[in-house]
Amino acid sequence: MPLSKNVSRGLTYVLIVVVIVVGAQLIVGSALGSSPVYVVVSNSMVPTLQIGDLVIAHSVPYSSIRVGQVIIFTEPTSSGTCPNPFGLTVVHRVVQITSKGLITQGDDRITNPRPDEPGE
Repeated sequence: MPLSKNVSRGLTYVLIVVVIVVGAQLIVGSALGSSPVYVVVSNSMVPTLQIGDLVIAHSVPYSSIRVGQVIIFTEPTSSGTCPNPFGLTVVHRVVQITSKGLITQGDDRITNPRPDEPGE
């Protein structure tokens, strides 16, 4: 059964957007040395971010990070050290700043009932 004209046109637009986003990510990422564009792949930040949302990042000094900000980081090693070359990239909100580092948590309290790291 052939696709209707509207469906095929919609798929064409989606394909064009994907090509533009991937192309922009490759160009900007290669210019900056890392990718500043991330795709949300879980519900951990609902309702702030939905699966499929694009997040554009920029580097900031650690000292400028404040409680309430959403940050992107690589999951620490089991001993708590960073960077972890095998860790997942996480997009979560800073809920506390301690002398040992940042405590983060996803906005969706159903899937993230507790902060990612234990508090002091």
